[in-house]
Amino acid sequence: MKNDNKIKANLEEQFKQLIPDENAPEELKKEVFNTIDTLNLLGDIADLFTSKFTQTKATFLDLTQNDDSEEQ
Repeated sequence: MKNDNKIKANLEEQFKQLIPDENAPEELKKEVFNTIDTLNLLGDIADLFTSKFTQTKATFLDLTQNDDSEEQ
């Protein structure tokens, strides 16, 4: 979450540099931030179903192997 605030502050600064004498249109800002939020969500979902899913699966298999070896 802290990183999201840095990104948002950076983008607001970029908008100010693009149009220094006036504020950027609110609709444009809203669209850009919605797009960034969507990309963050998609990145989180991709991370969940790739690396974290694999890590969880590996941990689960390690636990079941340890249980099997203790029973013998």
